[in-house]
Amino acid sequence: MRLSILAAGFTIAAAAVASAQPLRGPAPEEYQSDVKVDLPPVPQFDLPAGALSVKHLHVESKRFLGQHVVVHGFVTFAYDCVADVRKPGETERAAQKRVDDDPTLCERAKLYLGDTATTPHDQSLWVVDVPRPYNKLELTRMAKADRTMPDRCEPGEKDPAKQICPPYREGDEVVVAGTFALKSSHAEANSDGLLVYEAMRNVSRGWQTPGAKLELTQVTARPVAATLPPLAPLARPHPTPVTPDARARSLDYLANGNRALSGNRLDEARAAYKLAVDAWREDHLAWYALGMVELKAGHDADGVTALDRAVSLAPDEPMYQVFDGVAHYERDVQADPAATSFDVASEHLRRAVALDSHLWRAHYFLGRIARAQDRARETAAEFSAAIRENPREAGPYIALAELYRRWDYIDESMLVAQQGTANVTSSSALADLDDELGMGFEAKQRLPQAIEAYTHALDARADHPQARFQRGQAYFHSGDLVHAKRDLEDFVKARPADAFARTQATKMLMDLAAKRAHGR
Repeated sequence: MRLSILAAGFTIAAAAVASAQPLRGPAPEEYQSDVKVDLPPVPQFDLPAGALSVKHLHVESKRFLGQHVVVHGFVTFAYDCVADVRKPGETERAAQKRVDDDPTLCERAKLYLGDTATTPHDQSLWVVDVPRPYNKLELTRMAKADRTMPDRCEPGEKDPAKQICPPYREGDEVVVAGTFALKSSHAEANSDGLLVYEAMRNVSRGWQTPGAKLELTQVTARPVAATLPPLAPLARPHPTPVTPDARARSLDYLANGNRALSGNRLDEARAAYKLAVDAWREDHLAWYALGMVELKAGHDADGVTALDRAVSLAPDEPMYQVFDGVAHYERDVQADPAATSFDVASEHLRRAVALDSHLWRAHYFLGRIARAQDRARETAAEFSAAIRENPREAGPYIALAELYRRWDYIDESMLVAQQGTANVTSSSALADLDDELGMGFEAKQRLPQAIEAYTHALDARADHPQARFQRGQAYFHSGDLVHAKRDLEDFVKARPADAFARTQATKMLMDLAAKRAHGR
């Protein structure tokens, strides 16, 4: 995972050792800096006070995580197992029989909730663990007296006190109560957060969970993000005397390690770097190189330890601070991104920027930390800085475009994506940027331009499922049924993980079949 993140440091280390000058750290990463970008000003990212909205939960998940909430919205997607598993050309009755015979084909009941009936699914809120009627197999195998599961009800239940399965369909206005979490007890998970269902009032149908009190959660205006504390003065260690012979041996081992590394002989490079630090314990460049090669080999703990040592010996070297910060960030993300504070990673990256404000990688990872902590304005500022410092790097463009689209700053999102497509050369990244641009056009109902953007995405990466689905949907809504059928069939055949998109694609294919049957 870290190879792409840390690769630049290896060749830089080799170049720095080649000279006979006093020991210095690696030079900043080189990149084409003559590209001019025109990014939008960073907005305020204000959210109103009042009733809790889906948008509040979607963009400020940290603020509400673990809380019981009651939120108003509209059903933008209702999971339908029969529609999900139904194959092209298969009748609904045949699909229902397959489900009756094998209920494991179905996912757990769920719905998506948006602030409007047309909220895109990627900006909607998952509502999971929704009660459902007993399926045919359960009705056959379980006596009625044993059917007392709290998340299920009898089909056609007449007793109002036992009517716990909510009626709902797409477009319904509802109020839903539940616990906002990252994961449900049944292993439904979403890193952006989901609502574990407890009760519902369906305003459109005049129904409410028996005995439930559903008063909307009220929120104050979004609190101002806490100001990060100032960095403490750097502690500069006192150098320990070293003999010329020990220093020379250490640098020789370091050079040997770099030669081995250039040939991708990791074990040989690691051994040489260890000899270098054994010969001279204050060879900070050898500690840095050792840390990088340990990370490249997948030895994360050893890599972080070595980089920490390099930073302690030479805290004024900005590249040590950058990569030590990145390494700490990656380790924290792997451990538990929801629980970590990223304090150590943040301190190293902030020190790197304080030493050299042009380090795009430090800005990028500071943006990722701010994003994980729901500090949207700071996130946008750091991603924007990363783009300005290295306009050829794709990651900051993609992250910033996603952030703006998530907050409904569609114009800003499109401008960032357009800048990215003009400056980035990676085909995979261009596919993601064109997909972002297409979703912006689609949000503005500019379907021809959306289709063109999705086509560019698929030209860059044919196996981009989201762009395939989005283009098929755009073709469908623009009336180009031939091309819609082609894209949607290809998408469904691939069996993507996104249940919403699968079901929507299947429904559109069924509509297309019906239109053909009626000669339309």
